[in-house]
Amino acid sequence: MKLVAIVVLLVPVLDGCNAEPPAPSGEKVRPPHESADAIPGSAVQGTIRGRAFEARDARLLVDARPGYEQVEIALSAASSSTPCGRLDDPAAPRIWLRRKGAEPVAMGEVRLSQGTEQGWEVHYQLEQGGTWVGNGDAAAILRLRPADGGAGLVGELAACFADGMHSCVAGRFAALRCPLSIDLPLRGTEPPEQLPPDASRETAR
Repeated sequence: MKLVAIVVLLVPVLDGCNAEPPAPSGEKVRPPHESADAIPGSAVQGTIRGRAFEARDARLLVDARPGYEQVEIALSAASSSTPCGRLDDPAAPRIWLRRKGAEPVAMGEVRLSQGTEQGWEVHYQLEQGGTWVGNGDAAAILRLRPADGGAGLVGELAACFADGMHSCVAGRFAALRCPLSIDLPLRGTEPPEQLPPDASRETAR
């Protein structure tokens, strides 16, 4: 009976090995640059949890379903052979910029202070040891403007995360407006590369 009790007590400890560790108490972070003008013109890149990160795919996703309204800009270390197509590594690290509401995004510069809600939130997500971990306690500078032709957004991002691992990224992105996966045909079809050029503009109205 004693042996059984010991095993039971150990289970929660083992289950927590891959959990997100808490941020150090009182840790404060600031964006890696003082202004949007200082952000380099290269693709968003840096280090996340000790791993090199470079955004190779950027997508603008608008969800207008009642009760789910939000806008997301997804930056992935994976790439796709076609616009809005399947990523070559679904488990690659990602950075998400999310704003509640499906109304048009205001252009210009936004500064996000750590631990406050200021319209946008910034967080990362990556797979470690078979478990997805992430952090959304960030300080950031985000500047947005329309992409040529109105098919997405172009912007600059500089962000640091309070994860105790000096995770910071900075650079430029061009996010293409893509359809939500929930809006795509089912039953194994892969239509993103088959969508007409204006299809992304019609999605999630």
